[in-house]
Amino acid sequence: MTQAQLADVTGIAQPHLSAYESGARTVTPRVLDMIEDATRVRPSELVRRYRDEIRALACKYGADSPRVFGSVARGTDTPDSDIDLVVRFRPDASLGDVALLQRDLRELLGVPVEVVSEGALRGRFGHRVAADAVPV
Repeated sequence: MTQAQLADVTGIAQPHLSAYESGARTVTPRVLDMIEDATRVRPSELVRRYRDEIRALACKYGADSPRVFGSVARGTDTPDSDIDLVVRFRPDASLGDVALLQRDLRELLGVPVEVVSEGALRGRFGHRVAADAVPV
């Protein structure tokens, strides 16, 4: 993002942004909040951007067929949303594999991620997830 683009989305004058960047002007917490709010990314964009890495991590931990569900799948996510992911694990996968996959996805994407095993889906919740799920 250029300084001009950042100025447009934050309402901060471009010369001020230049001065902040060069250190000629002190950045206040309020300015930092304005910049952070303007540059936050929706989790759905992160899923698109890191699609291949998400699939590779799933494979690393014995899973395939990663699918998002919830607000990311519906396109109603906000920068504050988490990512809900359902995957199919190999029969020999352990709870540790689920935990490690979730941890690595959180580290990769920088947002909360909830991983659900396809085998754990039951009842009404399972039907909702199945209807909502979109392949990564």
